[in-house]
Amino acid sequence: VGAAAAYLQTGTFSTRRYLVLLVSSVLIITWLNLSNDVYDFDTGADKNKKESVVNLVGSRIGTFVAAYLLLILGFIGLSWASVEAGNMRAILLLTLCSYMRLYISVPTFRLSYQGLGEPLCFAAFGPFATTAFYLLLGSARSGWALKEAPEL
Repeated sequence: VGAAAAYLQTGTFSTRRYLVLLVSSVLIITWLNLSNDVYDFDTGADKNKKESVVNLVGSRIGTFVAAYLLLILGFIGLSWASVEAGNMRAILLLTLCSYMRLYISVPTFRLSYQGLGEPLCFAAFGPFATTAFYLLLGSARSGWALKEAPEL
């Protein structure tokens, strides 16, 4: 949605930046899901759940390490896109989205058990992520050179 809005407003589209954002987002979502499986394993919520990644792999540490490697790779991609677009507000929004989603499942918070899971997911993956993608894909910057911006 953010990409479509950015294209409609600016008339420009960066395929490379879009693909980096797409892959980075998938990596971040995978980190969220894997880390959630680790937290559920730690609390015993996934003890008898055969489809839990920790149970499938058979290693809590391996799943945890893989999750955080994916986070690092995803964050590198998001950071690259922010630098290329010249918009660091977007990386702050995307970091906020990740933290909001993480607080839903982290054992010390477990906000999903307090009825806040859906509203936080909506905020994170709705207006915040959409705005960040709009800022990153609507930028007239490409690398360090500034293109002529369209008139509004």
